[in-house]
Amino acid sequence: MALSECEVLGREDLPPAIAHAEQVEGIQAGVRSGRLGFDAAVARFEEDLLRDALERSAWNQTRAAAQLGITRRQLKLKMDRYGIEAPAGS
Repeated sequence: MALSECEVLGREDLPPAIAHAEQVEGIQAGVRSGRLGFDAAVARFEEDLLRDALERSAWNQTRAAAQLGITRRQLKLKMDRYGIEAPAGS
């Protein structure tokens, strides 16, 4: 954090463990408050896991799938389900 050039830190500036814990807590809070049902919470958690693996692998789908313990085909099907697309230039 001391090396950040920004005045405000974003999620991308946090260590992955902290950022992930924050995401999980947000999903749990949504379920507790009734804003999120079980299926929606599971879908949101799955999408977060997919995006995290893709970002950590620099959007290499084969490596992301391996990190998640699924096939590349399964990853692609899940990406399509959640509308996840690689950023331009990836």
